[in-house]
Amino acid sequence: MKPEELLFASLLLGVFALAGGAYGSFFAMGKLGRSRLLLFIGRVFLGLQAVLCFVLLRVTTLHLGWKLFLAASLLGYGVVPPLAWSALERLHAKEKGKP
Repeated sequence: MKPEELLFASLLLGVFALAGGAYGSFFAMGKLGRSRLLLFIGRVFLGLQAVLCFVLLRVTTLHLGWKLFLAASLLGYGVVPPLAWSALERLHAKEKGKP
């Protein structure tokens, strides 16, 4: 991999991780504040992350293992926040039911 390719891939990977963090943050703030706008902004960041993942898969010369890891990461970033939120809702619903 040429130095320019390494720099480009590193930059995209950094933005990929930041977009995932932004999605999780906006998702949590949107759910907590019951704000459709914040949930939408979170989904925009998830969409940005998906575009970045596609670019990384198509353009970079990353090894197949890293490309599979990226695709799995995108899936994880998209699935974990809603699952964690529903688990927290169930946990707190059980607590409210106790005397």
